[in-house]
Amino acid sequence: THLRPLLSEFFGGFRTVRKGGVGMEVNHATKSSEWVSGLGVLSLNYTSWANWRARLETMASDREIVKEHLLNHSVRRGDFTLKSGRRSSWFIDSKQTICAPKSMLSVARLVLAEIPAEATAIGGLTMGADGVSFITAGVAASEGRSLRAFSVRKETKDHGAGGRIAGSLLPGDKVVITEDTVTRGTSLMEAAYVAKEFGCEVVGLIAVVDRGGTVSAMAAQEGWTFRALFSAPDLGFEYEGA
Repeated sequence: THLRPLLSEFFGGFRTVRKGGVGMEVNHATKSSEWVSGLGVLSLNYTSWANWRARLETMASDREIVKEHLLNHSVRRGDFTLKSGRRSSWFIDSKQTICAPKSMLSVARLVLAEIPAEATAIGGLTMGADGVSFITAGVAASEGRSLRAFSVRKETKDHGAGGRIAGSLLPGDKVVITEDTVTRGTSLMEAAYVAKEFGCEVVGLIAVVDRGGTVSAMAAQEGWTFRALFSAPDLGFEYEGA
């Protein structure tokens, strides 16, 4: 699942066209092309493969860094009462990983790899989404990709500009709604509905950790795709969203 964006980019970046009976290989990702002449194509494909492999290795390293940090600094074991009122033997405060200097860039790169190319903004319900949104938009900007970042207030602001949207968001934006940890997914869905009401198109839902396992089905009912960087089983626990 986590390789899908990179696979799509690698295999979708090339197509062969014919011009005057001569083959030409076009790379849409870099806007470059080479005449098909043996070593020329091999050179182009090898370069693309090398770049793709380097990104793949970085992504694998980022996953290891984030998972290790989550287990060592975010996960706690004991007797906890969740937001839903249910009892659980484990709790995760993934902000400890999302906001930590040793892991925040890795989190941002992993989230960015899951964001559809057409997305123009990322945000979600404050405060669960804020760290993810801001670091991801920042890393995107450093790589030349423009993503606005925004927050959805929990209540409508009755002074100033008012409303529930704070930050940089415009009607018509294609938005990714994010969250640090989801169990039932109510906060994630609420933020998506608010963004839609604001005039945006929701193009995806992304969480750092999915501890519930029920959000995908709920999102699918609205025609939205949900992805999580890590599931409860990835961290050695069972889902608890049912």
